[in-house]
Amino acid sequence: MLMVSASTENISDNGARVRTVRPWKQHTRVLVKSSLGVLLGQGRVVYCQALPDIAFAVGLEFLARTDAWVTE
Repeated sequence: MLMVSASTENISDNGARVRTVRPWKQHTRVLVKSSLGVLLGQGRVVYCQALPDIAFAVGLEFLARTDAWVTE
C-alpha cells in the first residue's frame, strides 16, 4: 500500500479536492485519513489536474465514510 500526504483544498459531504506533489490515476481507490491518523472513509479519484506550480489537484469522491471531517 502506497501512502501519500495531501492537503485539503475543499471538502463536502460527497468528496474533497486535495493538493499533492504527484499525479494520481483516475478511478484509483483510496483510503482517506486525517493528519491524526483517524480513518475517515473510502473514496476514488475522479480527476487529477496539473497545476502551474508543479503540483496536482485531485478530486476525490467518497464511497463510504466512517467519521465526519473536522473543518475548524
